[in-house]
Amino acid sequence: MRNRKNTIITFLLIIGVIFASFMLFGCEPNDTSSVGGGASVDESAEISHEESTEASQEISEDISVEVSDEVSIDESIDEMAEVKTPVLSVTLHDQDDRVHKSYYVGATIQLKDPSRRFDTVYDAKGEIKIRGNSTSSGAKKPYNIKFSEAENLLGLGESKKWYLLANFYDKTLMRNKLAYDLAQILGLSNTSRCTYVDLYLNGVFLGNYLLCESIGIGEDRVDLNIDNNDFLFEYEPWIGYSNPAAYHTPLCGVLLGYNDREDATRQQKEYLKEFFTKAERALLDGDWDNIQRYFDVDSFVNHYLLNEFFKNVDIGTSSTRYYLKDGKLYAGPVWDLDLSSGNADKDYYGAIYSTSNLHAKNGQWYKWFTKDEEFMKLVKARFVEMNDYFVNIYAENELGNSRIDVLIAQHGESFERNFSTAGWDVSEKVSELERIPDSTYEENVEYLREWFEGRHKWLFEKWEIEIEN
Repeated sequence: MRNRKNTIITFLLIIGVIFASFMLFGCEPNDTSSVGGGASVDESAEISHEESTEASQEISEDISVEVSDEVSIDESIDEMAEVKTPVLSVTLHDQDDRVHKSYYVGATIQLKDPSRRFDTVYDAKGEIKIRGNSTSSGAKKPYNIKFSEAENLLGLGESKKWYLLANFYDKTLMRNKLAYDLAQILGLSNTSRCTYVDLYLNGVFLGNYLLCESIGIGEDRVDLNIDNNDFLFEYEPWIGYSNPAAYHTPLCGVLLGYNDREDATRQQKEYLKEFFTKAERALLDGDWDNIQRYFDVDSFVNHYLLNEFFKNVDIGTSSTRYYLKDGKLYAGPVWDLDLSSGNADKDYYGAIYSTSNLHAKNGQWYKWFTKDEEFMKLVKARFVEMNDYFVNIYAENELGNSRIDVLIAQHGESFERNFSTAGWDVSEKVSELERIPDSTYEENVEYLREWFEGRHKWLFEKWEIEIEN
């Protein structure tokens, strides 16, 4: 009897400790997140997140790879376990208002990570506006959000301003994420870090979004000294397309919008004329020593290789950035690849959708770089060196499961809810720019996977590259 009584007491003590833990730490299984202004996150979102496995609490979807001269991989992470997609809730201060493209409106912003790996961020003095050019015309809008103070969101770095990409034209929702992650691996370090979130606006679920670092000048962004003739540029098809003012380079005629300052002073324009005259003269003459003096060749090699592999539509039109730092021009940050990897309407863009033909070689200074034997030797050598990472986008290899499969395993529930709950049609062609999509999500993913495999094979054959097995 005494043993039985002790057992009962021990059992009751354990129950009491568990109950006290829940009361102390607020770990109720079906806890819902209150959104500023009285709106609340749809309870179904919280329930669906709680169905994830316990193991997922220790996982991030970010690639745990650092590549420069050495490669390291954290093999302890189970990348194929589902991740609880963070929930971003935005509530307008004036709910009779709407979100505008031309100016910000006040909003309460809350970002909650259901896995509790990162602290909840709450700001009652935030702001939101519609962002983008062609993508802003879509029904699923992309947004910029701003916090009253710099916030480190989900470990991506501190900033007031953040981007929310809708990926509306990409039915897989993955092209931008795959490209940005690969850019980081290749060493294009100023590329925006990003992660997926479920977005709610005034309590309404808008779907799966890609939360990205904003592109701009700053210690945790593109680290430039604007008092030292440093510039962040964006290639423009015409003046005023994305930026209010632009500069035409003197010899190659590349139109560069001032991306993070609205204009340049007269003295700065004189500096730019002198710099680009020397830099472009070296490029046109094939003067390799001076090319390396004025261009950061490594960044141009990696930038060209990524854009050519993805066959990025926008490298020839917009959203393509370069920066001038300490008297040298760098390629990047990489941006806007939803219309890449075969996702291009053949009537609008012609053969850009196919896995064959070179495309990025026609963009900006690459018209001349790709005619240079030294440059192309470096491109091909880099392709061979990083071949496993290119293959790993679409196929399992020594690096593990393919990145496509990893993203689906981790965020497949959020991707599915983007179409089933938010109501976006996976088979609807919503822009004249995108390809005619397949009828199911799985078919669109398979098209992407096969496109990457075909592109990889074609480039190896085109550039006469062989890898020893």
